[in-house]
Order: sequence, then structure tokens, then C-alpha cells
Amino acid sequence: MHDSVMEVAAATPPTLPTTEAPTGPPARNRLAAEWTAALQPLRLLRQSGDLRRAPRGDGRLVVDIPGWLTGSESLAPLRWYLNSLGHRATPWQLGRNGSDVETTVERFEPVLE
Repeated sequence: MHDSVMEVAAATPPTLPTTEAPTGPPARNRLAAEWTAALQPLRLLRQSGDLRRAPRGDGRLVVDIPGWLTGSESLAPLRWYLNSLGHRATPWQLGRNGSDVETTVERFEPVLE
């Protein structure tokens, strides 16, 4: 049995998605979901107790990978939180995530070495 979610994640080899990268904005029926981003600070506040009780890290590296067409700056709050838990969180250092999956993996592999 694993002691933490992080150990399970580290033990599970990553798999590449088989879907095509997005080529444009979300469909109109999904656009409403984009507006829910404004509610994120309230959700974060509501979850603050659970976040404070999260398992502590042991200094291992955590590399954040930004979502499609965004940069690492969007994940700065996540990195701050992970670092405060004892992880060694860092941005992926490749700028905006906008390449196809194969190109992204080729560019990202040297960062991990």
C-alpha cells in the first residue's frame, strides 16, 4: 500500500494523450464553464481547511505543466502552495504550452534530466 498520492503518481508511468490538440476557442456550450474561473478564489477559501491538512512533501521535484496555450505564470499560486507543503515546485521553463504533444515531449525531456 502506498503512503501517499504522490508515491502513486511517481510510481505510475505517464502516458501521452491520443486526442488532437485544441485548434480554437471552446464551443459555445462550454463557454459558460470558462466564466466559472471567476469563482475560483471563493472555492479556494472554502477549501482552505482541507488544503492546510494536505500531506507534506519531502523536497522532491514537482514540475508544473501549464494548460493549452497558457504559460507557467498561471500556475504560480499552485507552485507557492506546493512549496509551502515542502515540495520543490518549479515551472516547466518552456514558455507557453502551444505545441503538439510530440514536440512538447521532445522539448520537455531535457528539462527533466
